Amino acid sequence: MKRFFIITIIFSALSLINLTALQADDHHKHQEVAKVRFNEMYKLKGVLLYGDYLVMHDDDKKARGEECILFYRVNPDNSKELVVSFRCEAVQRGKADKFMIVATRRHTAFDVAEIQEIQFAGSINAHRVS
Repeated sequence: MKRFFIITIIFSALSLINLTALQADDHHKHQEVAKVRFNEMYKLKGVLLYGDYLVMHDDDKKARGEECILFYRVNPDNSKELVVSFRCEAVQRGKADKFMIVATRRHTAFDVAEIQEIQFAGSINAHRVS
């Protein structure tokens, strides 16, 4: 059977990922922001993610046709470095209580889950990796 990459995983703060949603300030009402800790390796657009990240979605960048999802690695000294960005495809979902990730796990020797979609706490819009 060819159910090669059908396993879909949604992790919450109580599972393998410790997630804390941050509120965007009043100056950036068109941004969604979350701080995420990956306790297990994930793959996103060819980049392996593990540890602490700041994830942002910027509606203004999306409107200009720019990459609107940005993943910043948060270093131990609290400095940030951009590790991956992409232009998302908006998908309407039910309102999320917490930051959500949808990933698929391919049955390979490395068995790393690949992120397919993210959704910020309080939002009805998910952001599909394109």
